[in-house]
Amino acid sequence: MKIDLHSHTKHSDGSDSVIEILQNAEAAGLTHFSITDHNTVDAYFQIDDVKKYFSGKLIIGVEPECGYKGRVVELLGYNFDLAKMKEHMSK
Repeated sequence: MKIDLHSHTKHSDGSDSVIEILQNAEAAGLTHFSITDHNTVDAYFQIDDVKKYFSGKLIIGVEPECGYKGRVVELLGYNFDLAKMKEHMSK
């Protein structure tokens, strides 16, 4: 098993498009992959058919900024309802 559960696209601070990052994951032979852009899930709404680009399991993810004891921290979150997360992050 080859896994990468922390990657970013151009939607946050990455350099690849959604399609490019999926193709790179495929080329690397990853079996499980997650796009965890900072404070956005927009990348997932650009994927029409993930299997065109990546044959492994795509795990829904995000890296939101949160507050804890007066400090900003970043957390990784996985397997949530995309529509609800998009709505929550747009507030």
